[in-house]
Amino acid sequence: MGNATLVDSDTALGFFDYRFDFAAANTVFDPADPEHVSLITFDVAPYLITGFALPPGWIGYIPSGPVSINDSFFSEGYMMDGSGTLPPWDPNQPMSFIALRTSVLETGNDGLPNGFDPGLTLDNPSLDFRVHTLSGLVRGPVVVWAGGESQTVIGPTTPEPATLLLFGSGVIGLIFWRIKK
Repeated sequence: MGNATLVDSDTALGFFDYRFDFAAANTVFDPADPEHVSLITFDVAPYLITGFALPPGWIGYIPSGPVSINDSFFSEGYMMDGSGTLPPWDPNQPMSFIALRTSVLETGNDGLPNGFDPGLTLDNPSLDFRVHTLSGLVRGPVVVWAGGESQTVIGPTTPEPATLLLFGSGVIGLIFWRIKK
């Protein structure tokens, strides 16, 4: 599994830097079960994300509507199974999160050695990347999945609707108070 950590962020400039460190689930190495992390998802509203700065061999997915089997993120047959759906994504619903994954094609395009696995493994235990966001977002809890139990890290969020309502009603009250005066 990949243990997620927020390394740096600047909401005014619109970025969040993360580090993932590999942690083997098995206490004893089992060659029949080579552990790795090749998919990471963030429960972040996709409209908040403007791009990624990813390490070689990784690609990102920022959905703009329902999942399509024809999207390049799935071009290598990634996350396909015999049922014809795209687990864990529902092709009939817009995704509410962003995803990163390793790519054999991207590994070659980035000049990495033939057969090199850029995923998190005992041989390649750390991964650093940047998520570019709209500016002015707030920091808040974000659920992350990286090959094991879900984790919570600080990430880009928008203010809670109740907070916006409270703020808006305060502004409206000030306006009426000013007009009365």
